[in-house]
Amino acid sequence: MHHTELAPRSEDQTRTLNNEIAELQSRVAFPQHWTPGEHQQNLNRLHQLELQKRQTQQEQQQQ
Repeated sequence: MHHTELAPRSEDQTRTLNNEIAELQSRVAFPQHWTPGEHQQNLNRLHQLELQKRQTQQEQQQQ
């Protein structure tokens, strides 16, 4: 059975965003494991995903 059959697409998108955010939060919490450039990329990506999550939540509330 394909996973997308179990949940609406918006829930899958939210779950994926949450998973990516959690992964990046872990990376940002331990910057010593990354080069300064990688750490900055992780911070930038985390910020981008958090904004995307807020936009997705706002869109879901408007529906």
